[in-house]
Amino acid sequence: MSPPRSQPNPHRCPGPRPGRSHCATQPTTSAELAEIVGLHENTLRGHLDALRKAGHVSRFRETGESGGRAWGEQLRALFDEDGQTPHERLMRALEHVGFGPETSADETSVRLTRCPFIDAARAHPEAVCSVHLGLIEGALGESLDPAALQPFVEPGACLVTLPVPATQE
Repeated sequence: MSPPRSQPNPHRCPGPRPGRSHCATQPTTSAELAEIVGLHENTLRGHLDALRKAGHVSRFRETGESGGRAWGEQLRALFDEDGQTPHERLMRALEHVGFGPETSADETSVRLTRCPFIDAARAHPEAVCSVHLGLIEGALGESLDPAALQPFVEPGACLVTLPVPATQE
C-alpha cells in the first residue's frame, strides 16, 4: 500500500520544474504570461480558460486608467458636436455620468460635487479615482498629470485641474 498523496496547496507556488522559470505571485496580464511561456496570446487564452475552470487561476478584468480612458473616449464621441470645445464636451460627459461638475470661471478646474461610485471610491480611492482620471483624459482627448485629480480635497467634492483651454478654431 502506498502512502497517501498530499493535496497541493493552492496558495503556494510549486517549486522549480523543468521548463518553469516563473511563478506569478501577483496579477499578471495575459500578454506578460504569453511572453514568459513563449506562446501566442490567443493560444495562451485557451490554456488559461482551462486552468480557470479547474480553479488554478483567477481572472480579473483590467481596471483603472486605461478602462476609464476608453469610457471617456466613448463619451467624447457621444458628445462630439461641431463648434464645441474639449472643455464643453468634458462637462457634458461628467454631467452625463453623474459627477455634478462645477467649472471655475477660467475653466482651469472642475469641482466634482457628486460621485456615482462614492462608496467604492472611499474604500479604494487609488483604483476608482484612477478610472475617473482616465475617463476625464478620454473625454478631453489628452493625458493629464496623475495629480490633476485630487480626491476628497474638500468636503463633498473632488477637484480636477485642467490644462489652460486652447482657443477654439
